[in-house]
Amino acid sequence: MRDWTEIEAAYIAGDMSIRELAQSLGVSYSTLSKMASRGSWTAKRKKMRQKVAKKALAGAQARYEKKLNKLINATERAMDTALKTLEDNEQFRRWIVTEGKGDGISRVEERVFNKTDTKALRDLTGVLRDLTVLARDFYGLPAPAQSVSQKIAQERLELEKRKTDAILRESEARLRGETAEELRVVLAEETEELGG
Repeated sequence: MRDWTEIEAAYIAGDMSIRELAQSLGVSYSTLSKMASRGSWTAKRKKMRQKVAKKALAGAQARYEKKLNKLINATERAMDTALKTLEDNEQFRRWIVTEGKGDGISRVEERVFNKTDTKALRDLTGVLRDLTVLARDFYGLPAPAQSVSQKIAQERLELEKRKTDAILRESEARLRGETAEELRVVLAEETEELGG
């Protein structure tokens, strides 16, 4: 006697088709197909796969969010460190000086000079620029140039819409038989309402 519950579980959890499963179990395809149809095995398999996929996706999303949060925190800490470095007025004028004392003995000390370490300053500003780009990406903030471009594009779109509306009104006025002077008065009133 066959354990149909076990066979059903094997089909639902597995990748074999009904035909392949029948062949592997030594059962006729028609018998197994009828049992699968009565028990809605295909629908159960589909539902189980959707459940597994949903669970895997939720797990992957949680892992991604955790990594992203770590990356955001690391970026913010790096920005804080860079900004704190800029608060130190002497930071870019400090130099490490090594003086030889003879007999292989040397002394290393930090000294402050009036000369600025422009390479270190350039490196730090580059780091800040890169960190700013990362932070903007994380939070979906446009760069100032992008904001200006978006505003200009929006204004152009509004202007084009006004032009199109004016052309449509002019066409409608002509169809109604209004004169050009009557149309100019209407357009002037509408322009005044728009503030312009």
